[in-house]
Amino acid sequence: MRVPRLALVAGLIASATAQAQQWPIKTREHVDLWLTAFAELSEDSSAKVPTYRRSYLDQMALAQNQQNVLTALDSVHDGLQSRWDHSPKLAEARVLALDAGTWDEMHSGIDLFLNPPTDKRKKSKTPTPDVESRLGDYFSTADDRDWLLNLDRGLQGMRTQFYHQWWVAEQLKRRPILAATDSLWRATEAKLDYFLTATHQPNGEIILSLPVDAQGVTFKETTGRISLAVPFPDSIGDAAQVIYVVAHVAARAAAVDALEAATTVADRRNGLTERYNEALSIRGGYMLLSKAAPDLAAGYAKYYLRTSPPGSTLDAAFPLPDAIRDALSHQIDLDLK
Repeated sequence: MRVPRLALVAGLIASATAQAQQWPIKTREHVDLWLTAFAELSEDSSAKVPTYRRSYLDQMALAQNQQNVLTALDSVHDGLQSRWDHSPKLAEARVLALDAGTWDEMHSGIDLFLNPPTDKRKKSKTPTPDVESRLGDYFSTADDRDWLLNLDRGLQGMRTQFYHQWWVAEQLKRRPILAATDSLWRATEAKLDYFLTATHQPNGEIILSLPVDAQGVTFKETTGRISLAVPFPDSIGDAAQVIYVVAHVAARAAAVDALEAATTVADRRNGLTERYNEALSIRGGYMLLSKAAPDLAAGYAKYYLRTSPPGSTLDAAFPLPDAIRDALSHQIDLDLK
């Protein structure tokens, strides 16, 4: 991934601190812009652990109505939705923005993918954004590429018409939240450092993203470096939400080893992994914080029980067979030592 220019509010965090941190906190306008479209098209509002915040879309709609703005993305929405409903694979392309440094890089990569240079000599001299080489993994058919073209045009227009100005203003309002979140993460990161290293997650970046909810959005480079988009907290008091999502995502690595230890090959072939994926990562995140940062464990449980009936527990909402639960706890103990 190319090293991007710092976003406007990222200047609030000293560059020396960012360099010293293995997992610095950042913000990225193009990530939020790209994920806005995916949030609008997604139907995960009833999910136990949603990927996108519905309140964000309501906030956006209100801001647009106040400015009497109908964006280019609004104009192509119905066409995008129609193809989306018939091709669930398109949802996986949400990670692509995490592989780009800026919107210009993202837009250029899409343009090169859709309109490759015909002259070989010209092509060899043309800088190719990393994201361009990955687009074919998600947009393999002519219909998919038409969909991508309309998405790109919609987002490009929306950014100019409304989003850039709105996003910058929103970041300025959230400066104290960014500073508080970064401070809390720096105080907690060292407690998770050994676990992250032991599970081959020693470095990456945490992107505070306005559209993202508790599931997070993760992209892993071939080098092993991870970009993780997490919710941008709405208040200083919610700053720990970032750590909750980091723990939930990080625990997936231990879950893989735990499943292998507690199940047979036949079990895994029969779909056991898919059946318990969500419960493993949610329960694993709780175990990780209980052992490494116990002051955050109760808040974590409350956060991931938001969509469950009152009085629910993590055990009940995200059940695991005893053998798998014990293997997961044991694996986390090993990774923390």
